[in-house]
Amino acid sequence: MDLQKLRKITEIFISNGLSELELCEGDFKLTLKKSIDLPKNIPSYLIKEEKVPVTDPDEKTQEKHESISEIKSPLAGVLYLSPAPTEKPFVSVGDTVKSGDTLCIIEAMKVMNEISATKDGKIAQICVDNEQIVEFGQVVFKII
Repeated sequence: MDLQKLRKITEIFISNGLSELELCEGDFKLTLKKSIDLPKNIPSYLIKEEKVPVTDPDEKTQEKHESISEIKSPLAGVLYLSPAPTEKPFVSVGDTVKSGDTLCIIEAMKVMNEISATKDGKIAQICVDNEQIVEFGQVVFKII
C-alpha cells in the first residue's frame, strides 16, 4: 500500500472519530485503534465514577414480566436520546412503545441512524446517557 493511500485512510479514521478500523487488502492488513485517555488535570467532580441505572418505577411490574428484551446498538457512534438538544427525549422509562417506534438516534460518520423498538412493550431501563459514545452491541435499552 502506498504512503499517500495510507495517509488518506488515517485522515478518514481521525476525522470521523473512529476508535477502531481494520483493513485487509491482499496480504496487507492494517489495524488502527485509538484509546481515549482523560487528561490528568480534570477535576474529579466531572468524572462519573459510578452510573446509577434508571429502573422501572414500579418494580412489581418488572417481576410480573418474564421476558426482558435488550435493545443493543447496531453500530458505534454518538447516541442521542432526543431529536434535538431542546426537544424532549424520544422515550422515557415507563413509556409504552410499539415495534418500529424510534427510541434514539446514533450518529456514525456524520450519518444519523434511527434506532427502533424491536417489539411492543414498556421501557424498563435506559442504559446510556444522552450524547454518550456507544459501541457496537452495547445494551442501550431494556424493554419488558
